Amino acid sequence: MQPFLVLLIGAVIFNERITLDKFGWIGIGFAGLLLATGLHLSGVPLDAGYTTGIACTLVAALVYAGVTLITKAITGMPAPLIALIHCAVGVLLLSFWIAWPTLAVSRVQWSWLIGLGVIHTALVYVLVYGALPKLKNASIAVLTFIYPAAAVGFDFLVYGHTLNLLQVAGLILIVLAGAGVNLNWHWRRIYAWRIE
Repeated sequence: MQPFLVLLIGAVIFNERITLDKFGWIGIGFAGLLLATGLHLSGVPLDAGYTTGIACTLVAALVYAGVTLITKAITGMPAPLIALIHCAVGVLLLSFWIAWPTLAVSRVQWSWLIGLGVIHTALVYVLVYGALPKLKNASIAVLTFIYPAAAVGFDFLVYGHTLNLLQVAGLILIVLAGAGVNLNWHWRRIYAWRIE
């Protein structure tokens, strides 16, 4: 839901026009996401824990969309400083829920943790926060689907988990949606091309 929230809230805040073409491509990206992750709703019990999880996920999507749009709106501040502020706020807010390990953490484990913090968090945040102000909301929305698609792809490449045809189709739809939004493909042109 986060990409749709970015698109809708961003249209109000930044006065960006949402075309039916872009909304259609984002819908295709979302369908691709559902297929790529293997999500299906058959046999899911709708108990209190499940509905609480869905509610927490929707709140997280809203907060993530808010952070994305706030970062996009910030001008004149370098991306490393924005990343530092976001990480510092995250450390402060999450420090109350840290469960310190009872066993000693080795130097190798600390080096892996530092690597995760510096490379996978700080460096990636700097790159993402540097790019957000330059992108349209529709591009941000559809590129968000790349995260889970990359996770499924790396799951296949690194761990050898086989992908079924629906997951492959989902990855293809995500790539098509990204191209459709960023290359400004219009449905009328595609339809006319198919007729000719």
